[in-house]
Amino acid sequence: MNLRIFAHHALSLSLGLFLLPTALAAGDAVVVNANGTTQFNYTVSGPNVLGTAAPVPITGTTTLDATAAGKFYTISGTADYTITLPLATAIPGSVIGLRVSNAASMVYSIVAPIGQSLDEYTNPTPLPLIHGNYIEVVSIGGNWISRVKTLDSPVYVQASSAAGQATVNGTTNLQYETEAHDNYKSWSGTEFTAPMRGIYSVSACASYNSSSNNDGNLLIFVNNAQVVHGTRYTRDNSVSAMLSVSGAVVLSRGDKLSIRRNLNNGTRVTNPGANYLSIVRVGSP
Repeated sequence: MNLRIFAHHALSLSLGLFLLPTALAAGDAVVVNANGTTQFNYTVSGPNVLGTAAPVPITGTTTLDATAAGKFYTISGTADYTITLPLATAIPGSVIGLRVSNAASMVYSIVAPIGQSLDEYTNPTPLPLIHGNYIEVVSIGGNWISRVKTLDSPVYVQASSAAGQATVNGTTNLQYETEAHDNYKSWSGTEFTAPMRGIYSVSACASYNSSSNNDGNLLIFVNNAQVVHGTRYTRDNSVSAMLSVSGAVVLSRGDKLSIRRNLNNGTRVTNPGANYLSIVRVGSP
């Protein structure tokens, strides 16, 4: 950005967030006008704006330093990794831009330095990013905050099971081992770990064979505590039974969610269409 500054007496001038240097660089110019004013012609840049230079690629675990101020980074790679921001106190008012490639298929994490935070994520808790996510962070007050954050890929898990799992009343996390979707890699096969705070819609179904005692229902557990109780199912045990549960729960990052059966033990059928799970983040609380 080119600026023309007029002043009668000026060696160092402040304009907004930019500090003009006292020493002129090559290409700068000083002109004394006929009316006695001095005209400074500068090319001004600063760490509080993103520069126009080509984006800097990141493809693996990286710790940024003070030279990251004003730079824009693109994130990609074939493995999960973490990017650590610089000390906010070292570059106050600085901006850094980061964007995950649309073609990326992994989960990448942004973390503040030790003793500092990025929004509500205090070290060592990272902010997870996936394909298409974009964030601009600003160093303010010894921490980092986001001034632009586009995390438009919802947390979404869809899974099923054909394992014929035997379950124990109230204690066994139901297994859904075949994943159709899990964009934040948050489902282990038996347990969901919330990658970010939010309201999550949960729906699950489990079918039991005719040799089981089919009087029972499914439960949603969060951090080993029951939070949702499904409708009780009572039926002749000579036929298989489908139990289900659904509900909305508020989860903080790191909370653990699982599905369990209540009242009786049993063995599930091996039909994946009769044993399925979906978890979707639908908004912020």
